[in-house]
Amino acid sequence: MCCASLHAISDKEYADFQNTNDFTGRLELTIERFNTLRELADNGDAKAQFCVGVAFLRSLAVKADLFEAFKYFQKSADLKNSDALCTLGYMYLDGIVFKKDATKAFKCFYEAAESNNSYAQNALGVCYLKGTGVKADIPKAIDLFYKSIAKSNSRAKISLAKCHLEGVGVDKNPNKALDLFQQAANEDNAIAQNNLGAFYAMGLLGKEDYFNAVKYYTLSAQKNYDPAQLALALCYLNGLGVPQDTDKACEWFQKAIDNGNIDAINNLAVCYESGAAGFDKMEKAPALYKEAASRGSDVAQYNLGNIYFNGLCKVEQNYKEAYKYFRKAAFQNNSDAQSMLGIMFLDGLGIEKNYKDAFKWLNKAANQGDSDALANLGKCYLEGIGVEMNPEIAVKYLQKGADKENASALALLGGCYAIGLGIEQNIDKAKVLLRKASDLGHEEARRALSRLN
Repeated sequence: MCCASLHAISDKEYADFQNTNDFTGRLELTIERFNTLRELADNGDAKAQFCVGVAFLRSLAVKADLFEAFKYFQKSADLKNSDALCTLGYMYLDGIVFKKDATKAFKCFYEAAESNNSYAQNALGVCYLKGTGVKADIPKAIDLFYKSIAKSNSRAKISLAKCHLEGVGVDKNPNKALDLFQQAANEDNAIAQNNLGAFYAMGLLGKEDYFNAVKYYTLSAQKNYDPAQLALALCYLNGLGVPQDTDKACEWFQKAIDNGNIDAINNLAVCYESGAAGFDKMEKAPALYKEAASRGSDVAQYNLGNIYFNGLCKVEQNYKEAYKYFRKAAFQNNSDAQSMLGIMFLDGLGIEKNYKDAFKWLNKAANQGDSDALANLGKCYLEGIGVEMNPEIAVKYLQKGADKENASALALLGGCYAIGLGIEQNIDKAKVLLRKASDLGHEEARRALSRLN
């Protein structure tokens, strides 16, 4: 069948695909129409290629397939379709299909914005606002938001609302932010509706209002916007704005998971791991964490490592498996995992002892403010483990850990004050620190305190 004999795409149909792609409304697409669009796309129709890409990206008539989506967006972009270019930019920005690439994302947005595409103008504005793929230029970002808003772009209203919320490039004005969120939400934009839900949930105008939060989360979630589906699941889980309902929570968790939301997988896993009401099958947690970990979630990789390290959720303790997952998370800059790697190298758990590697990972975690790492790094300097002994530097790290109410840091710092190690001796100060550590359950601190008394 030649391209001319196929049912062409009307302006309205194309606009429906644009809106669905931007989470403003949701198009109902039949498999028959999808097949026609795909044939048009395969015959070189740029608009059809964009539409087919949206279908694969947003699960319209077919199962989501990010590789197919990217392929059709790329074909359409090669034919200078600015909507496809803009969507490719978001895929590069979020690391969908390929590794995150801010430079390529900016290039796509810039080229699409040159065609006067309002979606791209907003995306380009966000790049200039955050310095993503380009040097930050806040005045230019605000100008691009206004240009996009002049074309009635809902997403640009959201961007400007966030600026008013934080006072970036414009006056800090929560009421103005609310008005812009409301305008975009009234235009049926799911992202705006989700943001408006969060606005009410966080009580940014004074008091938390979960009734209105749930109202807007629901509007957004029904358009298949997965962050809203996750937020709604958490509302049902915790009885916020709605009666607590585990079944509904699971239903919305699953919808978000089906849309690729990794945070939803992690949250559901946490429910099972912690044995929350209605989630009594803790053995389900590891499989969920594995799914999220396989998708690159450092949080899931750390949590899975913790399960193997401690033998939780009916999983046999396995230090080698724990090390594997902690290492994956640590290389993604997860401070909890970096701290655990340091401990494993210190104690030779599942791997050979290596004090230099222990110090390296503890230092990385401590630089991110991890309290356990601060305590252990202080200990390394106190005892010369993996680094030259230096009690003065040790005290500095221990003080930082103590400021975070870390029991081990409090106990070690108390010991330093007790004997004047790295700091002037002060028995009264030692007693205060050791008492705090003891109250937090630190047994060694309790014994040290009793000796001082």
